[in-house]
Amino acid sequence: MAYKQSIYNVFYEKNNIQYLWNTYSGALIQLDESGQKYLKLYTGQNDGSTEFKMLSSNGFIVDDRIDELGRIIYYEKQEMYTMQSDSISVVIALGMGCNYNCEYCFQSSCDKSSYMDEITAAKVVEYICNKIRQNPSIKRLNIKWFGGEPLLYTKTLEIISKRIIKVTDESGIEYSAGVITNGYFLDRKMALKLRSYRVTKVQITIDGMLEEYCKSKGTQSESFYTVINNIKAASDILKITIRLNIPNNDSNMAIATTDYLLMELNLLSKIQIYFAYLRDYSKDEKKAREAYKIYAHNYCTWLDHIIKRYGNSMINGSIPVRKRTSCGYIRMRNICIGTRGEFYKCEHCFGDENSIVGDVWNDKYYNKMEFTYATTIEQRTSKSCLKCSFLPICMGGCANDYLNGLIGQDCDAFKDIQFKLKLLEGGIRV
Repeated sequence: MAYKQSIYNVFYEKNNIQYLWNTYSGALIQLDESGQKYLKLYTGQNDGSTEFKMLSSNGFIVDDRIDELGRIIYYEKQEMYTMQSDSISVVIALGMGCNYNCEYCFQSSCDKSSYMDEITAAKVVEYICNKIRQNPSIKRLNIKWFGGEPLLYTKTLEIISKRIIKVTDESGIEYSAGVITNGYFLDRKMALKLRSYRVTKVQITIDGMLEEYCKSKGTQSESFYTVINNIKAASDILKITIRLNIPNNDSNMAIATTDYLLMELNLLSKIQIYFAYLRDYSKDEKKAREAYKIYAHNYCTWLDHIIKRYGNSMINGSIPVRKRTSCGYIRMRNICIGTRGEFYKCEHCFGDENSIVGDVWNDKYYNKMEFTYATTIEQRTSKSCLKCSFLPICMGGCANDYLNGLIGQDCDAFKDIQFKLKLLEGGIRV
């Protein structure tokens, strides 16, 4: 039997030490001189050596008959089109109104008066419960509450939650939920209420320290301190992740905000924080790539600081892993439900009439829009992407970006971040 080196092997050298990462298997090793020489001279045979056994068992050397790209495409199609899965994920927009006016909000064009009424909420419950009954394989259901500011619409959240909890409990299905919120209404009483409705995870956006926060969100200092106090009050009830949406992706402000939350407020080990990319949704390719390069540099600066000061626990959830699809919501079984019960394939599309792919009254339309989102990587990516050794952890990037002609990131900068995170997972700082 013949063998070959995997096309998903990534080599990285730092301080005269060479590392090898296979982005498909997830294995990471440090190569000594013997290992480097072995791979350089490898002839494609099973020679029974220790090197061969280690490299082949970790996916660095694979059966020559395997079409590695074809295998990825196969699993992507399987994951994308199967309806008989053990899990379903649903995003539900309760209402598009918000108490803030964030400069960067992608929902600024939405109808802020739009909200889900009780009739629609009941139909949403009926739709989800029917999907559960139709699929006996389902073991887990997750709902992400979305808006606008979803905590302005807790009455609707309660209506849907009570009925979903009853059905999932009776069916022996594990139900969990999360919410994306600005945190203004998340006091301790609200946190306990959410917990009673199986909400366990909360993402709160913080846009920097007081001055930057107020300017970015179009609000006053009272709002900043209300949110800060709410984070402290709810941190022992809910799993809180802080998304840093820092203007200009400034690393100094990201560091200052992180230190404020973790040290001054004593929230270390009580919350998670990640420094998000605050995007410019320009279609200017050069401008978009340069913006991401700046973010990548600043992200690594912030990352070096938090690892040095707080340890590797702060990167939990950020480690690159192999994906089967670029996004969970391009899978046919998962859906985003708007305030009128309409379906979308991306939460960024809420309110866009041209992006509707179905509704709770008629189910999926199986229209051109849905199948456009369901294009596979060989259809929506360039030939260079298909040959890239990072493909298993990227899968061609965001499908919504592709459809709108947007450049989501600079590939080289993205790769630098991913390798740095992977090495950190292995306890290696670079």
